[in-house]
Amino acid sequence: MRMKVTQAAIDRFAAASEDHAALHKPKENKRSIAHGMYIMGAALSMYTKLQPKRWIRCYEMQFVSPVYAETEICMVYNETQSGIEVIVTSEYGETVARGVFYAEG
Repeated sequence: MRMKVTQAAIDRFAAASEDHAALHKPKENKRSIAHGMYIMGAALSMYTKLQPKRWIRCYEMQFVSPVYAETEICMVYNETQSGIEVIVTSEYGETVARGVFYAEG
């Protein structure tokens, strides 16, 4: 599943989480960086849209590279015996996050 990470979404997440660190705000000719928890939440949300009868009880995520505003990301899910592996890549194919979800249902 694909989605675009917009500056507006980063701003809404910053307001909701009260995380107003400078790296989440655009500067002269530089795009801001999305919150890692926003990326993780997006990955969880996309998975539950694909699998609406399942719910995530636990998860682990590792953030590999920053996700910049106005970048499209892609989430790929692979169900294994130990959980649901998720790989998040940028529009350039670079892995930006990876992890495992543990789901029930």
